[in-house]
Amino acid sequence: MRYYSKCRPVSPGAIPAGIVVKDVQNFEGRQYCPEIDAEAWGWFETEDQIPEATLDAYELDPEGIRTWYGVTSAIYDDGRILVKLMATTRCRKKPETSFTHLTRRDIYTDWFESQEEAERFVEESKLA
Repeated sequence: MRYYSKCRPVSPGAIPAGIVVKDVQNFEGRQYCPEIDAEAWGWFETEDQIPEATLDAYELDPEGIRTWYGVTSAIYDDGRILVKLMATTRCRKKPETSFTHLTRRDIYTDWFESQEEAERFVEESKLA
C-alpha cells in the first residue's frame, strides 16, 4: 500500500518504526496528489498495514482516501428550508446519506465528491 506524507518529506522519523519500506518518492515540494485528494510531500510503499492512530500521529494518508463534502438540509414543518455546506470528512467510501426526524423539522445530510458540486446543490436548493 502507498502512504502519502502530508506535512514533511519522507525520511527517517517520518515513517513509523518497524515498517518495511519497499519504495520512496519525494517531490520537489508539496504537490496535489489525486490519489488522496490533498497535497503531500511524497509517498512510500509498504506491505504493512499502518493503524489509524499511527497514521494520525505521523500525518500520513493511505492511497484511496478522499475528501467528501456534506450538505445539511433542514426542512421545517412550516415550509422553510435551510441548506448549508456543513461538514467535510476524509475516508475511502462516500458516507451514507443520513436522515433525522425531529419535532418541527426533518434533517438530511447528503455527501458530494467536490466542494463545487456541494455548493451547486446548495444554490439549486435555494431556488426550489
